[in-house]
Amino acid sequence: TAGPDLSTVVDQSGFFIGMWGGTRGRLAHRPVGTLGPRYTITYTMTLGSGHSDQVVQYVFPYAEPRPITYMPAHQKYWKTYETEGAWFVPPHEFGGTLFRQTLIRLGLPENAPSGIQSPATGTDVGTGSVAGKNGSLAIPLSIAAAVVGVTLAAILTRRRRTRQSLHA
Repeated sequence: TAGPDLSTVVDQSGFFIGMWGGTRGRLAHRPVGTLGPRYTITYTMTLGSGHSDQVVQYVFPYAEPRPITYMPAHQKYWKTYETEGAWFVPPHEFGGTLFRQTLIRLGLPENAPSGIQSPATGTDVGTGSVAGKNGSLAIPLSIAAAVVGVTLAAILTRRRRTRQSLHA
């Protein structure tokens, strides 16, 4: 299993909203103002055949009053699918601090590094990203991405088999 920390990141980052749409936590547009440093999560989306694509999500864990994430639309995965894309704010539970604290447990600094800011206007989310302590965030999130990819592939395979058996 992904474990509680990695499950929290996937669930509270708006991954599913960014991938397939939905409204819970979706923002209509980029929030106005400074969001703080941007971190990047790269999900590896693998089909059962071994074909892999990467989907990127940007995380602004120190934005106030709650963290913000952004998954760009039209990222290709599984050969023919594209991400829906979304600006997202984690649920109100614990004021969004559950998500932020989970990222800190996985390697982000306790407080935002000083002097690193994301642009305040437009849809551009910045040109750089900041690594966690010793790059430690990348390893657990790569594992989470692999687990998500395998799980989603299994769900789609099960749906296809169910549809085929209904039409048979």
